[in-house]
Amino acid sequence: MVRKYYHITDNPAEADFALVFVSSPYQNNDGGSYDSYDRETGGNGYIPITLQYQTYTATEARAQSIAAGDPVIDPAVTNRSYKDKTATPSNTMDLATILTTRNQMGDKPVIVVTNITRPMVFHEFEHRVDAIVVRFGIGEQAVLDIIAGKYEPSGLLPVQMPANMETVERQ
Repeated sequence: MVRKYYHITDNPAEADFALVFVSSPYQNNDGGSYDSYDRETGGNGYIPITLQYQTYTATEARAQSIAAGDPVIDPAVTNRSYKDKTATPSNTMDLATILTTRNQMGDKPVIVVTNITRPMVFHEFEHRVDAIVVRFGIGEQAVLDIIAGKYEPSGLLPVQMPANMETVERQ
């Protein structure tokens, strides 16, 4: 589809700019913030959900969660806290792709197009790229029309984008 708009090259020296398409950080486990392996190995089963690409340890989380246990999943659990537990997203290589592209492009613009399904922390790369286009499942053609200048981007984010994971934990 990009070929419809631009000449594509694998050589950064020949490129005018770079487009990097990524997804927001996500974790592959039993069900979001619950991990059966954590429960089987003596934990309460609850782990942090990270909104960033790098491994995150929830050092700022509450020691006692404000949520009670879950009588359906495990009545023995009375505290869902995930303080000091670590989460690593399944797509950490997306960050590596962004940073490698930035290094290869030198002074040339790098545009990151992120397909997100929930809030995301951008601090790991926002200072290294020239633009970030956020899409919520819309097709690539709409994004390319905006980047090509066919349409003016507009809209409001339906969720907040936190500055970092510590901000998320303190809320």
